[in-house]
Parts: sequence; C-alpha cells; structure tokens
Amino acid sequence: MKKVFISVLVLATMLTSCSESSNEVNEVMFQETGSIQAVIATAQPATTAARTDVKRGTIYSWVKDVTIVAESTITNYDVNETFDLLDSGDDGFDDANVLFQLNNVALGTNMVTATTTSNVAPVTEYDASGDTSVQSKQNWIHNHIDNTDPYAIYQTDAPVEAEVLQTGTAPISLEMNTQNARLISAVSMNSNSANAEYLTANFTSTSKIEIKEVDGSWVTVGESVITDELYSTFYWSDENSIGGAKYRVTVTVVNNITGLTVAEDDRIVTLTNSTSYRCNFVMNVDDNELFGDVELDLIWQEWIEAPCPGC
Repeated sequence: MKKVFISVLVLATMLTSCSESSNEVNEVMFQETGSIQAVIATAQPATTAARTDVKRGTIYSWVKDVTIVAESTITNYDVNETFDLLDSGDDGFDDANVLFQLNNVALGTNMVTATTTSNVAPVTEYDASGDTSVQSKQNWIHNHIDNTDPYAIYQTDAPVEAEVLQTGTAPISLEMNTQNARLISAVSMNSNSANAEYLTANFTSTSKIEIKEVDGSWVTVGESVITDELYSTFYWSDENSIGGAKYRVTVTVVNNITGLTVAEDDRIVTLTNSTSYRCNFVMNVDDNELFGDVELDLIWQEWIEAPCPGC
C-alpha cells in the first residue's frame, strides 16, 4: 500500500505518494501553493473511517472537516479518512499535522474524491422587527457579514483519477467547490420628502419576502408593515440557498381610505454558487420603484460579497 499526501488549497488540493521501505528514506514531492499546508501521517486500515487532526491554515473557518476517499478501480479496496481542522488555541492544535496524508492507498488506478462538513448551522430567518432607532439597516446587514459565517458544503465535482505507483505518484489537483450561496436583505420605505405623504396613517406599506428553491415553487417566508424607520429583514443560508435558487421582495403601498393600491414593485435576485448577496432595499412611492443597494462576498472557490444584481 502507498501513502498519498494531500494539500487542500483555496481552489484545489494536491496529492502525491511515496514508497515505504524499512531500508530507505521516504521522499515526498509536495507542490506548495499558498492556501493551507497539511500533512497527516497516521496509517489506517482500508474501508475504515479514521479521524486525524490538521491545522486549518487559511481554509475558511466555516469548514469543519475534510473527508478524502481513494477507491481502487482494480479491486474493491478503498481507503478514507476524515481530517478535523483545528485553529490555534484548540485542544490538540500543537500536535496536529500541517499537511494531509492519506495512507495505505492501493497501488494502481484510484479514483479520489473529497467532501467537507460545516461548522455553521443552516438558517432561514425572516424578522419584522427592524427599527432604525435600535440599529440601522446597514449595520444589521454588515453585522451579519462581519460576524456570521455562511453555511457551505464543499466537494470535488467529479472523481479524479490517480495512478499510484511503487516508484511514486505524480501530483493531482482536487478542486473544492460549493453550490451554496447566501442572501442578507433589509427592506424599508424611503424617508425623502416626496414620500412624506405615504408615511402617514392614511397609507400602509408592506413588504413580502418569497423564496424559490431550485426546481421548486415560490413560497412566502414573511410579510409585514414597513415605514421609513421600521424595516423587515431576511437571512438565508442553508441547504437550499444554492446557485439557481431565487429570492423575491415585493413592496405594496395601500391607501387606507380608498383601499386602493397606490404603488407596488418587486425585485428578484437569483443566487450564484459561492456568493453572498447583501441587499438594502428602499421603496420610493413617487417613482413607484423599489431600489436596491446590493453588494457581494466570496468563499473557498472564493466566497463573494456582492451587490444585488440589476439594482
């Protein structure tokens, strides 16, 4: 059996192997690329899931662990191991390895894959209690950007073929990608003078938030009254907030005396893999337009903080 050394990168992992012999010194070829360096050196039996501690390096804090599997195409033999990522100050950090090393890999052709789990619980949360006298919309949005990690799972999109040789194995790349995305939004009325009439008791403005999962239908997650001071918020970062999923905000302004709708507009945002959208929406009744100030943010396969598209 062989050792395979693995380096998990911001966009890829590198694998090499070396010969084991009691009479010779092992030489490991490792291409260092600047994301994380990790070597794991604990041999484990085949088909047994083992766990090894590795220093996180520059891997994103929301990644909990990495599981790497090498499956022989010649036999039914496979080897897999889960590498727990440790930060400075964690128990065992000083003794943790610096590089990923997968031991006992079968000689010959192997198909290699990698997956991760997340440190972050998935969240879908609508809140109607935003109040500028307590916290501005901008501060609410940026508080999440600065202090809340996104939920994201990474994996190789397809198995990568590795030819493990007795004389050593050439490096291969494993790109770690995610379908996950995130959306952070806040919605209010515009406080400019042109809107002043519509901020009186004669009018009621409401915001409605809907989401549409990939291949799903529109589902309402919340609806509430908004003013220039009171705003609604929505945070979406879970298993279903992936590229291709959609978010829609609709603001409706009704004359309480006549019951007629005097203004209504909506905006739709389509999520993109590995991107976090932050959307600060403001409704202008005089123009009958819902304006958005949207920005981006990037994840391992870069996670992007981005403005709302088309706003």
